Parts: sequence; structure tokens; C-alpha cells
Amino acid sequence: MDVVPTVSELTVPQAAKFLGLREGHVLEMLHSNIIESRQVGDQTMVQRDSLVKFEQQFKKGRAAVAEMTRLAQEMGLYDD
Repeated sequence: MDVVPTVSELTVPQAAKFLGLREGHVLEMLHSNIIESRQVGDQTMVQRDSLVKFEQQFKKGRAAVAEMTRLAQEMGLYDD
């Protein structure tokens, strides 16, 4: 059995791939301090824990919107 170390920081391109977003969008989130990062020379390193936290919050928000839409449809307030 191989043990794979957990990477604690990713580059912006790696972070974008992890989240399934464009690099520009990830950079906007970094500049807005939505996701934590640090500068290492000219390289921006993104905190993996911050990415995971953001992804979990995003999924919760998406689930809440889906539930609100479902309830609105049941009440006849929203049609597809």
C-alpha cells in the first residue's frame, strides 16, 4: 500500500482545476480574500483547506437554492 502525502498548498492553476473554475475567477476570489493564499516569490500558493471549506460552503448554498426552488414549485410560485 502506497501512502500519498496530502498537499497543503496548490498553485492557482491547480486550485482552478480542483474547483472546476477559470483561473481568473480563482484570482478574483483570492483578491477578495474568499480563499486564503500566500505569495512565495512571484508564485501565489492557495491553501488547500481554504479550497475545501469554500467547496463545502458552495455545495450547501447550491443545495439550499435547490430546496427553495422545489418548495416554490410545490406552492405554485415558480414554474420551469
